[in-house]
Formats: sequence, structure tokens, C-alpha cells
Amino acid sequence: MTNHSFEMNCRNSGRMEAEVKRVYISGAIRTPLGTYQGTLADFSEQKLAAMTMLDLIENVDIDPIKIDEIIIGNSKQTSTPSNLARHAQLEAELPVEIPAYTVQRQSASGLQAVINGYLAIRSENADVILAGGSESMSQVPLEIRKARFAFGADTEIVFDPIANQLAGAQPADRYGKLKASDITDAISAQYGITESEIETYLDDSFKKCMLSKDKVHILPVEVKKKKTVELINADQQYQEIPSVAMPADGAAMCLLCSENAVKEQGLPVRGEILGIAFAADSPKGSGYIADEVITRAVEKAGLTLSEIDYFEISEFSAAQILANRKVMKSLGIGTREIDRKVNSEGGTLVSGLSWGAAGAVLLTDLLYKLQREGKKYGMVIAPAEGGQTLSMVIEAKYK
Repeated sequence: MTNHSFEMNCRNSGRMEAEVKRVYISGAIRTPLGTYQGTLADFSEQKLAAMTMLDLIENVDIDPIKIDEIIIGNSKQTSTPSNLARHAQLEAELPVEIPAYTVQRQSASGLQAVINGYLAIRSENADVILAGGSESMSQVPLEIRKARFAFGADTEIVFDPIANQLAGAQPADRYGKLKASDITDAISAQYGITESEIETYLDDSFKKCMLSKDKVHILPVEVKKKKTVELINADQQYQEIPSVAMPADGAAMCLLCSENAVKEQGLPVRGEILGIAFAADSPKGSGYIADEVITRAVEKAGLTLSEIDYFEISEFSAAQILANRKVMKSLGIGTREIDRKVNSEGGTLVSGLSWGAAGAVLLTDLLYKLQREGKKYGMVIAPAEGGQTLSMVIEAKYK
């Protein structure tokens, strides 16, 4: 290569680096979370997604036709309909010209949908993306398998997909038919988690949840009850907190936009996505912890761990979140700092895990908590069945 060519490449490389596209969060909103067969049980994931999209569009005050694409995460994709995003878009009567697709990455689907939108804007394939997650675990249908071939008393053909989602996330002939208790036990053994620690954490988590402040970003949902209408504007909670997260219903949406869209359309800026990371390891336990997603995301954001004000971590189980805390301590974060920064208002063990919506719910909660508390940086961490973990670092904006 000639010196001239080398100099040109250096200049081009510098120009490309300078032109990295920034991705902003113009707004975010979510429904309350309903426990399994609880307050939101009569709402399909399509209805939950549609009402959330419409409210966010109204709050941001954007012409829907300016949205380049809609991306929604959903964990239990059924055949009726299989493309939740498109169905919900049409349910909301948004312009038919907007393309829409659905993402499946188990319990990290909602965060993956937002990441897909982020990447689309970074690569200049879009300026405005509506992304999030939706799940009605109360309406997940039972599955009848092998009905074409055998329907006898001696054939196991009826399955509960909720119970089998985790077991089916990895090949049973290699890993066995894993139950939540198997993974919890493996994590506990690997990271030295005791029953006493689990009990203490569950008690502390419930107390934090009781002391949490009002969430202004929750969309009130009208629930018809015979002759009355009840307005649900807060998360429903499990009275007895289990060590493994229970199902929940809910949806959350974020409007992502480029710098051009902010300038040309006058869109508000509430936050910015600074970095993302992915990791995977054993489906039997360690894949749900993955310290790499913490260090990589912080590095990509150009920050240090000490600069992160809050961490929102999706709680698959008490053992998993306690292992996350131990990993964070090994990375140099003190115990008191972890208590203050990690799931500071309780977690999904209290309100339930809303599968495909969970990551988007946590992202929405994090953004508004940062703004409410006058803080700057936060990280969402979302494990997924099968031993994968995703993370995202955001910065709150105060324009």
C-alpha cells in the first residue's frame, strides 16, 4: 500500500468514526404488569401492544407515517397470529404502509427488539423506529402435540407451553429436560448461593417494591368488570414472592430516532442508547449471569462501571440475581453500592416476568427512574432461556 493510499484510508476511517450515528429515545411507556390470570388476563398481547403504541405516539406527538418500522418482541409466538407486530399495528389502525415484524429471543425479546431498532438507525436504514415487547402469558394456549399420529391415553400430547418454554430452550438429549429448579440449583452451586441469602433477598426485594415511587410512565388500563370499569394504573404483585419468577402480562414501547429526525421533526429527546452487548454460556446456569455483558456494554458506552447510576436486571430467579450481584462485586462494585443501584425498587420476582415484554419494561422503568432521580447513566440486563444474556447502556437527557 502506498503512503498516499494509507493516508486516504486513515482519513476515511476517521471520517467514518466521526459519523457514527447517535440513537435517541424520544419516549417510552408501558402498561401495568398483571399477574397470571390477574387484572390484565382478558387482554391479548396484540391489544396490549396496540394501546401502548397509540399512547406513545400521542405523547411524543409524532405523525405515525414518519415511523419507518415497528419491531416488537414476543416470546410465545403462536400461529394466531404469528406476526404480533403487524397484527398489533393494524389493530391500532396505524398506517398500513409501515413495515412491522416480531422478534423472538425468549425473555430478552423486548430488549432485542429495541436493539434491532437501534442497529437499524445506526446503520442509516431508518430514522424512526417504534420498538418494544408484549406478552399475555395468561392467554398462552395449551399445545396438543402428535395429534396427527396418535391420540391415545398412553401418549403424552397435551403440554403447558409456559412450563415447557424453559425445558425446550435447549436439546433435551444433551442437557436433559431442564426445569427452573435445575438451573437455580446449578447457579446456587456454582456461585455459592445459600437458602438464607435467597430468603433475605426476597424479603428485601418486597420491601423495596413497597417503598417504590409512583411510576408516571405507566399507561392506565380500563378493565371492565360486569357493570363497572376499574382503572389499573399500578403493577399487580404476587403476595408470596417465589424464588423463581412467576408469569406476568404486559407491554412496553419505546420510540427511537436519529439526530436527523430530532432536528427535522422536532421530536423530544428523553435518552440516548450508548452501548449494547450480548453473551452466551451454559444453558444449565452460567449463561444467565455473563459478566461480559456488563463490561462490554460499559466499554462500548465509553464509561466506567462506577459511572452507572442504576442497573435494572431481569430476575429469572433469586439465585440468578444473587449471582449477578456477586459477579458485580468481583468487578469492583461495593456491597452498599450494589444494594442502592441494582433493582432499587424491587424486581420481576415481585411483579412477575412478562416474558417477551420484560426487557422493554425494564428499559422504560430505568429511563424514567434516572430522570426522576436526576441521574445520568443506567444499564438493563436481560437473561434469556437457553443461556443467553443481553445488555444496554443508556443516558438520560434533560432537554
